[in-house]
Amino acid sequence: MPSFIDEIGNELFDGESDPKKETDLAFLCTILSTDTAIATIAKTIGMISENDNLFLETRIVTDIRPILASEIDSAISNAMILHKLRIGYHHNAEYNEIYFTPTDKTLELLEVAIQRAQQKSEALENQLGEANISIFNLNQ
Repeated sequence: MPSFIDEIGNELFDGESDPKKETDLAFLCTILSTDTAIATIAKTIGMISENDNLFLETRIVTDIRPILASEIDSAISNAMILHKLRIGYHHNAEYNEIYFTPTDKTLELLEVAIQRAQQKSEALENQLGEANISIFNLNQ
């Protein structure tokens, strides 16, 4: 039985042993293994949950950091601009965050990579649409 059905069974039956549990889970497995819309959605969710880290959100905060001279009382004559990139993600159904300090150059590289991924999605969506293959979009 697929692991996501086991997870559903554990949630429904609170991990308790129930004579109906195996019958109900077998029925659920049968329903979800047919080519119905529910089965397809369940399989899609199962495939998504198989990924180690699922990206959720991001934010970039930009700071100006003064660089003080050896004499602390002197006026600030130098500063640097720093970006802090926060990425929120799910790992094993648990929310996590990771922080990076990108430079302007690495932000440009990230922008290029994102644009390329979007172009790939558009090209694949067009090809799949021409072949009459349904596409499940995670953003919907």
